[in-house]
Amino acid sequence: MVTTIDLLQKEEIFGVLNFLEYKHRLLQLKNSGWIFFRDSLAELTKNTPIRIYFAILPTVNTAKDAFPVPIEFFSLTRNISDQLNFMKNYYERYYEVEISDLEFFSGYDCYRPYVAREFVWYFRRGEECAKFSEYIFEEKQ
Repeated sequence: MVTTIDLLQKEEIFGVLNFLEYKHRLLQLKNSGWIFFRDSLAELTKNTPIRIYFAILPTVNTAKDAFPVPIEFFSLTRNISDQLNFMKNYYERYYEVEISDLEFFSGYDCYRPYVAREFVWYFRRGEECAKFSEYIFEEKQ
């Protein structure tokens, strides 16, 4: 996780921008799907830590709690098992790991990902999602 001031100082990534322009550029990149973050830009200050995920590859320090699916391959199915297998496939590709148990995705909201223009992002949610996920997994059995 980095602060926004750290990113602002990396001119090779964003060029020379003031803070408002920087926030606007982050929003443009998020709307395209090339990056993803959960933080509210309205509350973002220069010293606020922000966790940014990149669509092409995760960084070494990336928390493994969000992953992209190219928009052209995105689908939602009514069958929870099919949906979880779909998510598993893209999670494993992105992080280059194997997931043996589909319940790994119980913290993800399978049916409300962040949909951008070029990528769809699945991500772990908070407590409200855990309850919804418990319901889905109980229904599946």
